[in-house]
Amino acid sequence: MAITTSYYDVNGGKAGASTPSDPWTKSDVLDTLETVFSDLGWNNGTQKNGVPCAVVAPGYTSDSVSLHTRSTTAPYGKVFNSDVVNNMEHCGGPDVTDSYQFRHFYVSADGTSAYRLLEEFRFNGTLVDTAGSGGADTIGFANNDIQTGDPLIYAEGKSNTDPEYSTHRIAGLEPNTTYYAIRVNSTYFKLAQTLTNANNGIAKDIAPAQQSGWYLKRVDSNQWNNYTITCEQGDVLNFYSSGASSAGGAFYLLEDSENYDSTKHLALNTDSDIANYQTSGTPSGQGTTTTQWVTKGFLQSEDEVLDPVRYTGQGSGTNLGDFGIKKYKYANSVNPDMKGDIILNPSVSRTSRYVPYWKYEVIGSTADTANAGGNGGTGRTNLKLRLYRGTGVYHSVGQLTDITINNIAENWKNNDIFTIPGDQIGGITPDNDITFGVNQDESSSGSGNGTPTLLVTNLGAGSNFYQKSLSGYYAVAKVTHDVSKTYGTTYYGIGLDADNHYKLVITSGIGWNYLNVPGINSTNNVNGSSSYEETYSTRLYGRYMGEVGLDVQSQYSYLKRDDGGSDDGWREMNYARSTTPTQYPLQIRVYRAQAPQDTDFAIIQFIQIVNGDIETYATFSIAKGGTHGDGAYDLDYVYQDAVLNILSGTRSVTFQYGNTSYNYSSDNGAVTEPVNFNTKARAATYGWLRDSNIQYYDMGTASSSFVSNIDTENAYNTLSGGSIVTYYRNSTYDRYNYTGGANVMSSSANYYKPIKGLPVANNLFPIPYYLPDDFVMLQVATTPGLVAFRTGDTVTIGSEVYVIIRAGYESQQNGLDNIDNNSTIGMLFMARTI
Repeated sequence: MAITTSYYDVNGGKAGASTPSDPWTKSDVLDTLETVFSDLGWNNGTQKNGVPCAVVAPGYTSDSVSLHTRSTTAPYGKVFNSDVVNNMEHCGGPDVTDSYQFRHFYVSADGTSAYRLLEEFRFNGTLVDTAGSGGADTIGFANNDIQTGDPLIYAEGKSNTDPEYSTHRIAGLEPNTTYYAIRVNSTYFKLAQTLTNANNGIAKDIAPAQQSGWYLKRVDSNQWNNYTITCEQGDVLNFYSSGASSAGGAFYLLEDSENYDSTKHLALNTDSDIANYQTSGTPSGQGTTTTQWVTKGFLQSEDEVLDPVRYTGQGSGTNLGDFGIKKYKYANSVNPDMKGDIILNPSVSRTSRYVPYWKYEVIGSTADTANAGGNGGTGRTNLKLRLYRGTGVYHSVGQLTDITINNIAENWKNNDIFTIPGDQIGGITPDNDITFGVNQDESSSGSGNGTPTLLVTNLGAGSNFYQKSLSGYYAVAKVTHDVSKTYGTTYYGIGLDADNHYKLVITSGIGWNYLNVPGINSTNNVNGSSSYEETYSTRLYGRYMGEVGLDVQSQYSYLKRDDGGSDDGWREMNYARSTTPTQYPLQIRVYRAQAPQDTDFAIIQFIQIVNGDIETYATFSIAKGGTHGDGAYDLDYVYQDAVLNILSGTRSVTFQYGNTSYNYSSDNGAVTEPVNFNTKARAATYGWLRDSNIQYYDMGTASSSFVSNIDTENAYNTLSGGSIVTYYRNSTYDRYNYTGGANVMSSSANYYKPIKGLPVANNLFPIPYYLPDDFVMLQVATTPGLVAFRTGDTVTIGSEVYVIIRAGYESQQNGLDNIDNNSTIGMLFMARTI
């Protein structure tokens, strides 16, 4: 079977010269490439529409969204000033306040099967029966988890004959007596004489004590065995475990472990930037009978990862040990059943660089059906958000600083309307409610009544790119090579230069994170230096995901649009002429192998027709499928990342085979060895291109030049340079003393034919890939000397017809016939069509 050739006119073949009001644009280029990738089967996955991707603060555009990444040591909140989203405090009402609490737990043992924790509530006597705060007959105790019906004993072991009775007693309560709680909220509760009264809301009439000191304690019961403690950041937890000494072992606090583990003792984060700032440290008294944990400065508990977009090897995002999960426990060092959970909830009551957040789930079916951008809840799945508040380090305590999206929802639209109740996010209702909709800044400074905006994206498949900019800036294709392989999918990004209409940059990775950036909605169209791109492109479009040093470059994990200027180290190509490109029609041609040859292989080519002549530009192929690299590597362990760029030169055609990363110097090249933070060691090409001393850009490629071997100087410039020369014999010219009839080569030795089995790189071993046999090289020397070989011309050899894809030649040469200017000599890269 011969190859198939397909033609795709960008913008229907329109150009500025013929249709000045409707020349092709970058969006047209991406639209056409989208069709090309679809036809090739180079865009896979499952289509998802209306996926919320970012929240825009009141009064800002879609380019005001920061990328919400957390540090590797503090994935949930080691946040600095630059990480605060400007204007986010313009919604959600005033800053919220909170409080911390000293809590006391008496720990005993139920045999060796459980710890029994009886909490004593040491409240301030002045917070009793305060009508102006908690209300009449209430007792104030912040962050309590007391529930209606809980039995509580008052002043255990005391009596009305005690000397402190008159000053410490709460009027209306008797010491050493059991009462039943009536929950008001997490800050206040009441007491009832009986359980029935508690359930009916009938509270005791009480009055404040003159002094504190007589407290309430939970009644001894096995319901408090291995009890789950719920507290807030800033609380101080005190454990008195002498009553459990009979069980053996010792009482310990743990983190990130389900069972006792001596390597998991709770301790303050060793990150110096965190540790030096906190006033609380490692819990005191670990392993003794009196243990205290000042929770200020510790991450809140979490059972869901921050980022639901997962890459290969990152974990499911729900298991202990997955990046971002945080768990606390108390446990006995000897008896495995004596253990329980401690849930540390968010609070703004402390000064910390760990910024607390509140989680809220918007029920998709309840969003406003009347708004113009809404869809009435049809098919809309629930949306999970996290709302961050300041702690006083860089921004005011309780100030709303950020809102992130934390699940993959579907069927939402830009500007959808919904309200988040303030009492669900650390504040009160309605003062701290947040209403989403069409973006609007606060009405006056400090009013906090602005409206944030929800942005959405589509996750395309098949006929739709996985991601495609609405403004024509970039596209991402999800290319599946082998679904059965661990690293069987590559995300290829195509960025179009902001400053011109002729340059593109190709990048790739094992995962693409589109969450918490405006992405396809972005209207920022600026190029700049690498540091600028890191600040803006990463925050605007998305980023490649993976393990630093293996899958992504720490400083260059973004999709690149421009060529990098003088320190060019990106995989860039010109897809159109550099002067007035949109004045001429632009077309994409595709040359694809057919079965039984490798149908995963195809070449994409851009051409323009200028004054009737075809000008050839970017001509490339990506590593696609499991055949590419077969015998050299396995996609269970490495991932496809290569691009084959096909160039034409003087009498030559060059295959430039390489990676899609940033390669400039020994400090930040993707092929640097030993591996550092900017290496991509799991990329398939790294096995060949690794280099210990990269001194200049573009060392991430291997070039193979196929040069003409007809009347061409090969001995030094070509052969010593590693270029490829083709075997050639011609009895017409391979003779001596022709007029005398002597020393003539036999015509049986003649050799002149298309060369197939072309390696993508002849200087790599084993060869990564051989092009299908219908793609060939042919060296030429023809007359007259003004012959020009153009892309699209055909060459007939016997019964076979070939189309020229790329040609490198010189006209008006003195050829083997020794006639001045009578020959055109060069190399043709072709594909067989018949």
